[in-house]
Amino acid sequence: MLNLLLEQTKQLATWSDLSNMQEDQIEQLTAHVRETEQTLTEFQMTLQQQAEQIQAATSTSTETFQSQVGKASESFSQQLSSEEQTVKRSLKRLIWASLIPTILLIIWELIQHN
Repeated sequence: MLNLLLEQTKQLATWSDLSNMQEDQIEQLTAHVRETEQTLTEFQMTLQQQAEQIQAATSTSTETFQSQVGKASESFSQQLSSEEQTVKRSLKRLIWASLIPTILLIIWELIQHN
């Protein structure tokens, strides 16, 4: 039984063994912390770049939209002005077309009474 205890005692970890295992674990944890920090830094940089790209795309889209709205507004204004001129010309023709029979009738009446 004593031999069995002596053999099992040899298998137990010594203070030095425990200290070495603890140092190994600390080194591994430190390495993982560094990797995590590096990954976090890369992730933050990627997020920043994407935010800048989105902001640039939004700015470009806004400028394009404003330009298109301006062009549409200008086009609409020109078409409205053109239609207004067309309506005025048509109205003048209609007025003359309605006055001509009246003028002819007045002239005819004047000729008959003379």
